[in-house]
Amino acid sequence: MIFASVSILVNIATHLMTTYWHRWFIVCACCTLVFFCYSCGDVLSLQAVDVLELQAKAWDAALTAARNHDFKDAVTKADEAKRLGLTQPEIFYRRGRWNFRAGNIDASMADFDRYIKERPETANSQWERGITCYYANKYKAGSKQFEDYQDYHDNDVENAVWRYLCQMKFDGKKKARAAILPIKNDPRIPMMEIYRLFRGESTPENVLKVLGNGQSDTPLANRQRFDTHLYLALYFDSENDLKTATKHVDIAVQQFEVGDYMWSVAVQHQHHLQTRVEDAAKEN
Repeated sequence: MIFASVSILVNIATHLMTTYWHRWFIVCACCTLVFFCYSCGDVLSLQAVDVLELQAKAWDAALTAARNHDFKDAVTKADEAKRLGLTQPEIFYRRGRWNFRAGNIDASMADFDRYIKERPETANSQWERGITCYYANKYKAGSKQFEDYQDYHDNDVENAVWRYLCQMKFDGKKKARAAILPIKNDPRIPMMEIYRLFRGESTPENVLKVLGNGQSDTPLANRQRFDTHLYLALYFDSENDLKTATKHVDIAVQQFEVGDYMWSVAVQHQHHLQTRVEDAAKEN
């Protein structure tokens, strides 16, 4: 490419100039100009490579921070990657999750909404967005999100419960219970008993009975205990029994630190209950 450019400019020069020295001067000037331009192009290419490397480095740092459960730092590093020009839709999904786990509910909402805008084909699978809607007090949007998720996965008690929790905020308990999403057989213990509890067909005591009093300390057993106490906390909160709800969410967070996304939901609900208790005290 460089030699072709030089040849073109030399031909122009030889036609424009009449003396040998004039021509030689123009040829040298043209060669200098062409090599200068291509050198600038190389610099720009190197700069572009540098930016890509900086983007990758910032994104890798964000992923590392998230793996270490430092979600505030993960958000900061993701922001840096975005500032450097990283625009893949994945950044919004990941950052939406990290913002939620860092307690940044409004930012989480904005990220999930942006992700769905960029990837509309994923809209019905975004259960995390539904939970963010709940804590952002966007109950109708949350209800719709969980209703849509039913088309993606129709045997998930947790999805049915969260849809109920959202719907009861604007339709009332009776109507929300009558419209609770159908679940046939979620195999996780004690999910079907939790489902019957929210349908008004069981009691917290029955849920604990199904869970059992085993002393096993396996990851599965701890997962079951965590789920039980989280959903009992959500149930008692929906029944406006803040004291019992707080007891169960504290057990879930403090005794069964499973460390995944739902554990962060339990932490968020712990803060949510603290705020409700404080607001109730002010009213009294």
